[in-house]
Amino acid sequence: MTNHMSNLSRRRFLMQTGGLAAGAMALPGIVGPLTKSLSPRVSGSSDPFKIGALIPITGIETHVGESMRVSTEIAVDEINAAGGILGRPIELIVEDEAGDPATAVDKARKLIQDDGVTVIVGTLTSAVRNAVVSTTSAAKTLLFNPTYYEGGLCQDYFFSTGALPNQQIEPFIPWIYENLGRSMYLIGSDYVWPRGSNAFIKAYFEDLGGTIVGEEYVPFGVTDFSASIERILDANPDVLYPLVAGTDGITLWKQLGGYDFKGARASHSVSEAIVPGLDAEIATGIISAGPYFMVVDTPANEAFLAEYHSRLDDSAYVDTFGEALYDAVHLIDEGAKRAESLELADLMEGIKGASFAAPQGDMTVDPDTGHASLAFHIAEITGNTWRDFNIIESQAAIAPAADCGAAPGDG
Repeated sequence: MTNHMSNLSRRRFLMQTGGLAAGAMALPGIVGPLTKSLSPRVSGSSDPFKIGALIPITGIETHVGESMRVSTEIAVDEINAAGGILGRPIELIVEDEAGDPATAVDKARKLIQDDGVTVIVGTLTSAVRNAVVSTTSAAKTLLFNPTYYEGGLCQDYFFSTGALPNQQIEPFIPWIYENLGRSMYLIGSDYVWPRGSNAFIKAYFEDLGGTIVGEEYVPFGVTDFSASIERILDANPDVLYPLVAGTDGITLWKQLGGYDFKGARASHSVSEAIVPGLDAEIATGIISAGPYFMVVDTPANEAFLAEYHSRLDDSAYVDTFGEALYDAVHLIDEGAKRAESLELADLMEGIKGASFAAPQGDMTVDPDTGHASLAFHIAEITGNTWRDFNIIESQAAIAPAADCGAAPGDG
């Protein structure tokens, strides 16, 4: 895809974001020194290879917790059924990160110090991930991120099957500009992911000639969006683009349905986990985008969903976060095969360049960034079940940005 950011300077981006990344990492009092030897358990024995999972089983993101847990368990069971990781069974240890940075750090330290894990998969929100990555990096423990985020984490011990802005936002915005309208209103939760993502959205959209007619951020736990919706109606945008996190986002969509909003509705944060909480009439017409939807037609996805639904039921949904966790566990296994070792340094090198035929399509971990190449799909929603996502455009795997999305524009 053409890079629409050629005229956008790094200085402009820094002015827009206002040092968000630094602020997000400043979480005093919850990231402390680890007191136990953290040498990983290595291959050469029949002892289990321990993988930790940090999943939001409770909290604002609880609606995706089951999907993330079951998807991870499926990957572990598949690898174990095939003989384990280099002949060792994987032992999965799941902890509830609760959508809370302090809780997540405590659980990460428990997994590392008490359980002796070599790898942690998971976390969801950027606030939680940024807190946990400080702990895992200091402990020389791998963290495999499954969620799309605002970018900027190119560092040792960090890998990602979650989309960077160039893999999800950049290909989506030109489609919106050409098909939905030339003015946009942005509303998001007041933390690093919406603010950082919106900096990219604004930059891409304005570079095309579009206009941002409103931008606002709301605290977690809002129950009445009426004032925000009135401002949206007054601005009369062609497109409303919300990035309101978790169950708060469901509340916004529900309340917006009670107003006569004439514009288009688009967001890369609307998934199969969101629409069951909406009436079909409200969900219909929303445009979403991402690396994975359950309706993707690949043999790997067919097999994945068959196993997923055998454990739950045919109406159960899994979204991009669950699929990305499934992929992450398999990439760890593929990395071990390439390295022929579970020594930490060897495993890291093995994961770099590892490939996997994922449900979303073939993916490969970029050796320089540690981020995977990812598919891209645009879907129009026509109801409130997972089957009601109609894919209208797709791209093959998009490579991650060389700087992990640290700044759009000049490379």
